[in-house]
Amino acid sequence: MAEPGKGRGAAPAGKGLSAEQVVSRFNRLRQDQRGLASKAAELELELNEHTLVIETLREVDPTRKCFRMVGGVLVERTVKEVLPALESNREQISNRTKSLSFPLFPPFLPIPNFPVFPPNL
Repeated sequence: MAEPGKGRGAAPAGKGLSAEQVVSRFNRLRQDQRGLASKAAELELELNEHTLVIETLREVDPTRKCFRMVGGVLVERTVKEVLPALESNREQISNRTKSLSFPLFPPFLPIPNFPVFPPNL
C-alpha cells in the first residue's frame, strides 16, 4: 500500500507554495498588469489620433478626396465615405479602452492571500 501523504499530487493553489512559486506568481501578475497598461496606453493614443482626424475632416468639404490605410493598402475615398468609418472605429476603441481600464488592478487583489514567509526563506 502507498504511504499516507505520498503521491497526492500538486498542492492546491495558494497552499504549500514555495517562496519561488510565490515570487513567480507575483511577477506573472505584475507582468500581466504591465501588458494591460501598455495596451490601454496604446489604445488611448489611437483614440486621440482618431479624434484629431475626425475634427479635421469635419471642417473640409465632404466631396474632397482623402486617403485611408485599409489592411496595409492605401485607398482613395471621399471625406463623406471615410468620416462615418472613423467615428465607428473611434467608438470601438473607446469601448475597448474602457474595458481594459477596469482589469488593471484586480489581478493584484488576491496577492494579500499569498502565503507569508519568514524573511530567512
